[in-house]
Amino acid sequence: MTIQSQYYMLRHLINEKDFSFIALILTFFLLPLSINLSSIAFVVAAVLKIYQSTLLQFKLFYSESVRQSCVFALCFFCYIIANSIIQKDIQYTVAEFDRQFQHYALLFIAPMLLREYSFNKLLIISLSYGLTIAIGYVLFVCIITNTTFDQFAIQYYLDLHHTYLSLFLLFIINQLMAFVTEKGMKFNWLTAISIATFFFITFWLLYSVNSKVSILVFVFLVIFYLAPKLSNKTAVKYGFVFLILALSIYMFTSQLEQSYIDALEYRTQIWEAAIEAIKQKPFFGNLQDSEKNVINLQHYLNGKYYFLDSNLNSHNQYLSITLKFGLIGLIIFFIYLFHCCISLYKKNSSNQRLFTGFLLIMFTIFIIENILVRHHGIILFAFGVNYFLISKNE
Repeated sequence: MTIQSQYYMLRHLINEKDFSFIALILTFFLLPLSINLSSIAFVVAAVLKIYQSTLLQFKLFYSESVRQSCVFALCFFCYIIANSIIQKDIQYTVAEFDRQFQHYALLFIAPMLLREYSFNKLLIISLSYGLTIAIGYVLFVCIITNTTFDQFAIQYYLDLHHTYLSLFLLFIINQLMAFVTEKGMKFNWLTAISIATFFFITFWLLYSVNSKVSILVFVFLVIFYLAPKLSNKTAVKYGFVFLILALSIYMFTSQLEQSYIDALEYRTQIWEAAIEAIKQKPFFGNLQDSEKNVINLQHYLNGKYYFLDSNLNSHNQYLSITLKFGLIGLIIFFIYLFHCCISLYKKNSSNQRLFTGFLLIMFTIFIIENILVRHHGIILFAFGVNYFLISKNE
């Protein structure tokens, strides 16, 4: 999408007075820059959408698939609230709503805020601009202050965990890889060199912020998109790209071997505590206290007192959902995702490969982080799932 077409689409939104979607575009732009401003922009987008759909008769759903997605997500959210009321009471649920439950509402709000396929692409472009500015800003500050560009610089200057920075980058890479490998795309030596250079820069960024799992996901995405495109005509050019990829892996990940081992050992101990806590209330979970407190108690019972001051969650999205909402909650969550997959894969949509790449990113990151408990993660997941459900012909 050219800058000129982006300009005309924004003008169209202004002329149509769809200020809700403009606020949503701003939400994605601010996502890597400021969690507070991005959250405010999202609330504005949601409020304006309610106003537009009720009083101005704006369309609420732009696809039957996203309408159904909203229903399944609402069922998951209602289960969470009912579960909390049953385990505790209404007063506790209301008091803890903002801290423990509010973010899951985005799963059924997101489908209502999206528009047609062409306009939804502005969200990804907006996120790309925001991410570029965020990385450029931190790099610039690190250069003028003669400090190291790493995960601590990202955290200090942007208040952004490096996992979310990597998540945004992988989401954009997924889009770029689909564009580069789409049918009819001319693959010449200039394209091959550009891709190889982009690979190297991406590896450097992921290595600099010490995002180890993201490096693996990036390699998986490259193989997923490029391997099926190999042919006798393109073998030499793709061979060059894979050579740069292999050299990048060797240069960067060879220095991360011990870091991978340490990180896995560290998380394994947290996962063990989470699993032991799940066994105590396996079906409906434990909402008697916060996830961190439940795990801290388990660390204490296991005699691992050095974990008590860390105040950590389960660092695994699957374990987190099961710990809080039980196996029933996890099953309902997967039914929601399964429905989204069926809705997309049963129709001849150009988004199928993109959606598969998106799921690869999310399901892998889910293994090592609770990304649905923060605005950065739940926004990208909720809108990402529904974004792909709206295809070009809808």
